[in-house]
Amino acid sequence: MADRILESPLHAARFVSLIPFQRMEAAGAEKVEVWHSMQSFLSRGCGDSEDHAVLLCNLLLDAYVCVGTNSEGSHAWVLTRDPPNH
Repeated sequence: MADRILESPLHAARFVSLIPFQRMEAAGAEKVEVWHSMQSFLSRGCGDSEDHAVLLCNLLLDAYVCVGTNSEGSHAWVLTRDPPNH
């Protein structure tokens, strides 16, 4: 794995977790979620759960971004699948 920067899914998750969380919403009366490009997210150096989930999903194989709600409102997380013979 010498040709990979992030050696494992754990390393990818750790990398993404080091980027600070900051809720990002559009200005105005209504609460509107704003999904940013990965370039914008990494340039800002912070982002919300959607930004973190999309970046982690991009770093993993066979991963999906899930969108739902929790006690704080809308939320996003990453779902991964183990290989069939794992």
